[in-house]
Amino acid sequence: MSYNPAGIGSISFQAQTTYGTAASGSMTALECDAVLPSVTRELFTKDAIIKQGHYYFAPVDGSQHGSNELSISMPLHGYSSTGHQATPTAHAEALFLQSLMGSLHTATKDPSNSITDAGASTGTINVDGAATMSHFAAGQARAVTNAAGVYNVGFVTAVDGSNDLTLLNNLASNNEVDSPILSSLNCFLSTVVAPTFFTFEWQGLQATGFSKVVLEGCVPTSCEITLDAKAQPMISFAFMCNSATTTTGTIADQSYTLPIIPAAIGANGARMMRGNNEIAVSGLTVSIEATHSAALNHNKSQGVGAMLCTDRTATATFTELLDSSTDATSAISGADASPLMLQIGNTAGAIFAMCIPAPQLLEIGELADQEGIIGQARTYGGTNYTGDTATGGAASPDPADSDFRIAFL
Repeated sequence: MSYNPAGIGSISFQAQTTYGTAASGSMTALECDAVLPSVTRELFTKDAIIKQGHYYFAPVDGSQHGSNELSISMPLHGYSSTGHQATPTAHAEALFLQSLMGSLHTATKDPSNSITDAGASTGTINVDGAATMSHFAAGQARAVTNAAGVYNVGFVTAVDGSNDLTLLNNLASNNEVDSPILSSLNCFLSTVVAPTFFTFEWQGLQATGFSKVVLEGCVPTSCEITLDAKAQPMISFAFMCNSATTTTGTIADQSYTLPIIPAAIGANGARMMRGNNEIAVSGLTVSIEATHSAALNHNKSQGVGAMLCTDRTATATFTELLDSSTDATSAISGADASPLMLQIGNTAGAIFAMCIPAPQLLEIGELADQEGIIGQARTYGGTNYTGDTATGGAASPDPADSDFRIAFL
């Protein structure tokens, strides 16, 4: 007899093309906790008491789209272990966030000429005159090295005819000359109704018996990104799954090559900005949720033809330390605040950024002692932003005027 430990295993995934049909072929291993998925299914019985002599079965209400759930937690990863890519390849975090938030825009570059001229202002990236400007569009995240040789992320609001990229938030200093302008993966809130769905495989330690669970039609319903100045940035997802099957398989050693986003400290290029000013915050958490409704269909194997998104929300919560330039907030005025932007990382291919162009203060906390310094917790969400000058040649989906953005550079 052999036993299968619940916490020893591997999880891999692949995007599906047809809801109700599990993906086949090569799976991508995830560097995450190997948590045993929930495979509980509700039963269908007649809506009446079935008497059998002196006992009966109570009626059970069935759920047509099941109660299979999968939760994963992993370090936050960059998209490339080999540095900058002219056309970035979407990694797991970008694909899951695309499904959850609605859209993913890939900002590319010409590998031979997308470099900078001498920077004239911290509010712009000055592109070399020979550059192919069709790669650039409003709403994209871009990064260049500044005069100190440190990568700074800026979100583009306009591309003008003089080869300048106008930024939503200023660089720390003017960009360097001949600095490569990094490409990016840009996930953003949109009105896309049909989410991407995935197949997951959980492979246990033992090769016999209950060793592999295949979860099909998995749609992300929530995500939480947790950041602290003294801790590893983490990201977690919860998935609702259409069906689950079990089979046998063998576990193998996995090779994880993607870089991990470093701790959110200044030495790692971290910057948290409100408008063009850096602010002192801690304990930042990004929460994204989506509500889905089942498109019921008797012809489908599980009675569901698709899962459709009916609502999305995204918020950022952090504790801000109060100093002579930051007052305590005692009431919500209803007015939008200056843009919020977060950057972590100083290595091409391993930079994370978040942007709320027109944040709305949703919740304020009590004043609290933060290791002897007064701080206040605040929660912001995105409101309707219209400040970008849309670029006609932007690759679809167009990120211009999007209200909540997460990017990997």
